[in-house]
Amino acid sequence: MVVIGGISHYQSTNIVDLVNALTESGRIVVASGLNLDVHGQPYNHLPELMARANQVILAKAVCSYGNCHDLEANRSISINDQFRAHCSTHYYRNVFGTDTEAGTLTLYVGPMFADKSTDWKTKIEKLQKAGFSPLVVKLDQDKRYGSETEICLHTDERHPAVNISTIREIEDLLRKDPKIKDICIDEGQFFQGIYEYTQELLSRGYNVDITGLPLTFNLSPFGEIPSLMCLADRIILNTAICVSCGHPASYSQRLKPIQGTIMPAPHGDVDFLPGGAESYQARCFDCLELPGRPENKYKLDRLVL
Repeated sequence: MVVIGGISHYQSTNIVDLVNALTESGRIVVASGLNLDVHGQPYNHLPELMARANQVILAKAVCSYGNCHDLEANRSISINDQFRAHCSTHYYRNVFGTDTEAGTLTLYVGPMFADKSTDWKTKIEKLQKAGFSPLVVKLDQDKRYGSETEICLHTDERHPAVNISTIREIEDLLRKDPKIKDICIDEGQFFQGIYEYTQELLSRGYNVDITGLPLTFNLSPFGEIPSLMCLADRIILNTAICVSCGHPASYSQRLKPIQGTIMPAPHGDVDFLPGGAESYQARCFDCLELPGRPENKYKLDRLVL
């Protein structure tokens, strides 16, 4: 086991390469770090590290603002060169000048076929049973399973959704229905600007639930999901079942026809192509195949137990 404290303070990308080399050689890495800086931005390379994590524990502090003492403080501010923990509500009041109670961000992340959308759909249905009307949106270009007005799960379940092409189209929908307090976004990795807009929504008191893939098939950070992991109040990190060995799977294997045969897509293929079981499989790292993947600068022997 390798324990790394203050991992977010390392500014070089070498820390990401090193952690990847350690974990891919069979070693356990336990790391602690700051998820956000005082400006509410992801801290150095923590997004990439969180995207590769098998488990994420979000530690909270006690809010130091006045007599608040909220036990869920997950933001930091700087006063006279001293850092103080603030809950989201008092942080956003200090930064944005808002006077509402902050909303919460819940992320449902993991590889394909990990039941992210299933868990997310359950949350939506609970809100509806309680009498709330959450706004459910999806990217208009995502037309998998032949539906443009529904979110289609791999289980063939469906749920109505509003198509949007950019994340800020949500603003028009909120103006039309001021009663909305819960916003549910499917496949958040597809939306540019989702991080900053989510910050705005939280500061205004909206609760936001987002599903997303933290990694592309070739293990690169996928969109802004890794950054949102730094911002989240709660992360539901799901795994699938590896189709090759049956172990827990954290990765999405891309398949494509090559000279008439279905083969693993090369590492340099485009980051994402919409598809389902015909194009993707859930796999563990040992069974993941990435032809042409560059060698890590840190070459460690595989740990044999």
